[in-house]
Amino acid sequence: DCHAGRVIESQRVESETPSDYPCLNPRFVGHPNRFAYSAALDESFQQESELSNQAMPEFNAVLKHDLQTGKLVAKHQLDTGWVCGDVVFVPEERGKWVAEDDGSLLLLAHGPQDSR
Repeated sequence: DCHAGRVIESQRVESETPSDYPCLNPRFVGHPNRFAYSAALDESFQQESELSNQAMPEFNAVLKHDLQTGKLVAKHQLDTGWVCGDVVFVPEERGKWVAEDDGSLLLLAHGPQDSR
């Protein structure tokens, strides 16, 4: 916090489901917040078997984390064959005093070629 001349600390989300591309309500950046969202790594990439050099990790679910309890609050699994990347939280515009998790999650998802 440059205005207050102090350091803002953050915490790492511990989860049994590996994930990446974290985000939160942009209105809470630099302020105490409770919820964070991320894209979950496909379970087939979580196995301990060796992957080829060409293997790319895929993300096929969106997670909602409760930072106060350390628990996974929700998981939205994409349909079979669909993958996603970054997750973006868009806050509700109804006014200044809405709940921290009142908004929408946007993500770009890619599906199988035969789903056109």
